Amino acid sequence: MNIYLNLLSEEKKIEIKKRMIFQTILGQGFRFCFIMLLLISILLSVKMITKINLSSIDKSNSLIASNSVYQELNKYEGEFKQMNSKIILVSEMKKNKLYWSLLIEELSGIIPQNVFLTDLATKAYKISIIGKAGNRDKLVEFQDNLKKSSCFSEVTYPLSNYTSREDLEFTIDFKVKEECVKRKN
Repeated sequence: MNIYLNLLSEEKKIEIKKRMIFQTILGQGFRFCFIMLLLISILLSVKMITKINLSSIDKSNSLIASNSVYQELNKYEGEFKQMNSKIILVSEMKKNKLYWSLLIEELSGIIPQNVFLTDLATKAYKISIIGKAGNRDKLVEFQDNLKKSSCFSEVTYPLSNYTSREDLEFTIDFKVKEECVKRKN
């Protein structure tokens, strides 16, 4: 067991404690200042690098913008975009186009002799036809043909179509199915 003797006076002990506290504070202060200087130098270098990169980007952008080839390419790119949008519009219109000639072909195949159409009106897929029939039997045959056709539905006609036996004027309304007036691509 070692015994330590403290032969210093109280004043000396206080003075030594104060000096140790001062040295500790001074050491921490130097460390803090060193860390702050290090952080400041890092921030300044990042700022300088950013400024250099920004100026080089600005210069390259100004060179590109002033380059006539780039401007011409931009012009053509704009024209291509316009043309593509027009092509898309035309293809959409073509896809939704109704071919009424297909309806006329279908009707011409089911109209009996001595039946003539004088007027045809359309509204969306609803068709109204007006015509003349030589006799009542031909009109009934035509109406039956419309009902049997796979392209027509909801065939309606007024009873006034049957007012006389010969030289009948008639009106018939029906709906045409969408697939019968659109071409299959």
